[in-house]
Amino acid sequence: ADIEIRGNRAYVVNGFSDNIQVFDLNQDPPDLIGTIAVPQSSNPIDMAFSDDSHAYVANNIGQSVALVNVNTRVCETLIVRAGQGGTTAPCQNVITVAGIPFEEPVGVAVTNGRVYVTNNNLDENFNPMGNGFISVINATNNQFITIIPATGVNTTSMVASDGILYAMNNGAVL
Repeated sequence: ADIEIRGNRAYVVNGFSDNIQVFDLNQDPPDLIGTIAVPQSSNPIDMAFSDDSHAYVANNIGQSVALVNVNTRVCETLIVRAGQGGTTAPCQNVITVAGIPFEEPVGVAVTNGRVYVTNNNLDENFNPMGNGFISVINATNNQFITIIPATGVNTTSMVASDGILYAMNNGAVL
C-alpha cells in the first residue's frame, strides 16, 4: 500500500498482510531484514515517521493508528475507535477513543508535535457519508485532540509544508 525510505531502510506497508516489511537498501537486491506486525485484519495503508525510531501507521479497516518502533520492530501503541471489533494484539498499549475519531483512515503525516490522519468517511458500500476529515493526535502522549473537517469527500493523502497542512480530496464537495 505504501513505501517509506528512512536512511538505508525501506519500509513497505502491506495492507491485507497486516505488516510492514523492512528492507536493507545497502544490499543488491535489497534484503528483507524484518517485519513489524500490526493487529490482524487492520489493513495498514500508510505510515509517517515521527523520528528515526518511531512511525505512525494508519490502519484503514482497523479504524486505528499504530505507533511502531522501527528499531525493535514492535507495535508500541494502538490508538483505536471505541467499539471497534477485532484484536489489538500485538500492540503493547491500547488507547481507546470515544466517538468517531477514525472512519477509514488512509493517510498520516507528522509535524509540529501532532499526528494528522486523513479519513475517507465511507459507508459499508464505500460511498461517502459526508465530507472526509482529519484526525489530530498529540505526538507526545498519543492522545486524540480533535477533528478537522475536510472540504470534500474521500480525503486521502496530505503533506505538511511551511506550517501548513495540505490534504487531498478524491471526490466532489458535498
